[in-house]
Amino acid sequence: MHLFIRFFNCGQVVFRSSTSTPRCDFIVQDTSFLLENIISHFDIYPLLNLKQEDFLCFKEALLLIKEKKHLTKEGLDKIKSLNLEMNSNRLR
Repeated sequence: MHLFIRFFNCGQVVFRSSTSTPRCDFIVQDTSFLLENIISHFDIYPLLNLKQEDFLCFKEALLLIKEKKHLTKEGLDKIKSLNLEMNSNRLR
């Protein structure tokens, strides 16, 4: 995970030992870093599995936030809708 920080030149690694299975998360909070570093990388090198659909939902939500559309009811509803399409929610 620390290689992600070096490769993308942003983010932090947070370890979670309070769960039944210890894990770590790679976190990037700055939307400009997300767009410039992470999103641009996966636009060039797309994921080759179901995670690509999650990425596209995440990217769309992030662009709504960048355009300040999350401050409207319609924008927030769209982000909530995208969230329901992601990860295990898609399989329900």
